[in-house]
Amino acid sequence: MLAVHDRLAAGGCDDPDVLLAALLHDVGKVDAHGRVGLTQRVAAVLLGWLAPSILTWAARPSRWGWRHGLYLVREHPALGAAAAWETGCSERVRWLIDHHHDESALADPDLRLLHTADEGID
Repeated sequence: MLAVHDRLAAGGCDDPDVLLAALLHDVGKVDAHGRVGLTQRVAAVLLGWLAPSILTWAARPSRWGWRHGLYLVREHPALGAAAAWETGCSERVRWLIDHHHDESALADPDLRLLHTADEGID
């Protein structure tokens, strides 16, 4: 649960926004209706590689059942960013959470740090 934060801290990161984003980046994987389970994580990865259009169809908004976990997998950056914003986090923390899987935004050095720590890349 703290692995991303710990990787960043061990690497010398002391930026409070980046460290807070590291703690909160996956908060969107849980909501009042459920959470992402192992089955949904595996299915999302496999479908993302093999059949992205099926993943898009299956991961559309749903409040119950197995599809809800797929929805949370796909949408957790935006959902987590919204939750962080609603609880008073800064715009920078919100942006980092919202884009932590967005490879097109990796020109931002803080986001690159967060992304790398999240992927477990050293």
